[in-house]
Amino acid sequence: MFVLYTKSGCPFCNRVLDYVEENNIQIDERNVYESEIAMKELMEKGGKRQIPFLHDTDKDVMMYESADIIEYFKSQGGGEVTEDDTPGVCIPS
Repeated sequence: MFVLYTKSGCPFCNRVLDYVEENNIQIDERNVYESEIAMKELMEKGGKRQIPFLHDTDKDVMMYESADIIEYFKSQGGGEVTEDDTPGVCIPS
């Protein structure tokens, strides 16, 4: 299962979410601004308040950077990269 940590209004999160939607990839989205539990999980797994953050629970793969996440989805059979593939993250305050 793919768990994606996001926050509303983050352009880099939106880039990943748009890709997920366009390619019908099933994820469990966890908004760190709507859930203290999600923020705690993000800090425990990734060690910093940076988003987007992906955890592939089936393979225990974790990563930041929107472009890296999209490339990972592509490598797992999740479509082609069609968006701007420059790296990007947000740092929730």
